[in-house]
Amino acid sequence: MIARISLFLHRYRESAVDILFLFLLVQAGAAIYSLVEPDSFRYLDSRNITVTLKAISVLGVMSMGVGILMIAGEFDLSVGASYTLTGIFMAKQVEGGMSAYLAAALAIAAC
Repeated sequence: MIARISLFLHRYRESAVDILFLFLLVQAGAAIYSLVEPDSFRYLDSRNITVTLKAISVLGVMSMGVGILMIAGEFDLSVGASYTLTGIFMAKQVEGGMSAYLAAALAIAAC
């Protein structure tokens, strides 16, 4: 019996159950706080949900590529930095008066 409990605890520590539990706890806390203070914390606001859902698709495509690299044994941590630098580079070019299409092409080429 003790061996089974030990095996269960070992699997629990090695699995993502604790991370999932923490994620769900944070989400529930954010949703509850959003209902209590709707003017100061707009977590459940339709605009916030729309922006979040639009951002998830881009990050999901990037994470699939990085996931394939990690499965192959390669670790490329520069993806997040390149993603951020590309956005900043494009924003600065558009802010300076450049066309958004040309700025996007230059940002992708530069980064």
